[in-house]
Amino acid sequence: MKVGLWGLALCAVLLTGCNALRWSHEASEVTYQQVRPQELLRKYERFKEVRAALDAKRASIEQFRSVLAATRADYAGTPMKDWPLDARETFQQRRAELHGMIASFNLLAADFNSAMSKENYRFCDVGRMPEGLEGMEPLPRKYVPYMLN
Repeated sequence: MKVGLWGLALCAVLLTGCNALRWSHEASEVTYQQVRPQELLRKYERFKEVRAALDAKRASIEQFRSVLAATRADYAGTPMKDWPLDARETFQQRRAELHGMIASFNLLAADFNSAMSKENYRFCDVGRMPEGLEGMEPLPRKYVPYMLN
């Protein structure tokens, strides 16, 4: 069977057209999945949960810092080597826990900041709530600063 040049051209046009239709359908489906109200609500609620977790971690970190400061104040003027053994061990344990809490905070902040920088999460910006979410408070689109120590 002999296929002419016109037959090959027709096949190429049909294949290109089918691929373009398939890509167009896939793009519209991805867009729909990302902006449907149920998905927007899920993203919004996740941001609220992460923000609350960050606030809770920040409060715990401040509480640990105040405990460490109070312990230092109790032994002010006394070198740490002269503190009672149990006080030194407790102090060092709490300091290690504080560093772990700061690392945990920074990981969660990195996750939050990464998601906030994505274009499909821009509804979190103040004044841009998705349709159907009336009465919900917008989240400020600002990044969470990392803690160093």
